[in-house]
Amino acid sequence: MKATTGTQLKFFCSAVLCLSSLAVSCCKPPGQKGEQEGTRGRPVKTSVLREASVASRVVKSGDLRAKKDVVLTAQVPGRVATVKAVLGAPCQKGEALVRLETGAYKIALVEARAQIRGAEAAGAQADKTYERLQRLE
Repeated sequence: MKATTGTQLKFFCSAVLCLSSLAVSCCKPPGQKGEQEGTRGRPVKTSVLREASVASRVVKSGDLRAKKDVVLTAQVPGRVATVKAVLGAPCQKGEALVRLETGAYKIALVEARAQIRGAEAAGAQADKTYERLQRLE
């Protein structure tokens, strides 16, 4: 006879206990009202217990849907350089999910700073011209 583990023994004892309590509960005790002579208890279906293996993993298929759909928009146009978000992971409002390419913006920033320096130089020249004209009058 094969040795059983503690879990299998507990399962066997609980199954025997359930079957015996089911068999007892289906029969009426003698002398109960409405019982007639020669009547039998309710039929009970029984099964022989045997040892079997149980799957440790169950695979199911189905559809998953998000509780809420959102639309992502960028504040500026551009190409996506990297995606920081992980599919299925939660995220917070305001969290950066993607990083845009910055090359075009860096060039535009350099050009804007050059225009500022040019405007400052033109302003300084205008101030000097104004002061010179004030002295000539």
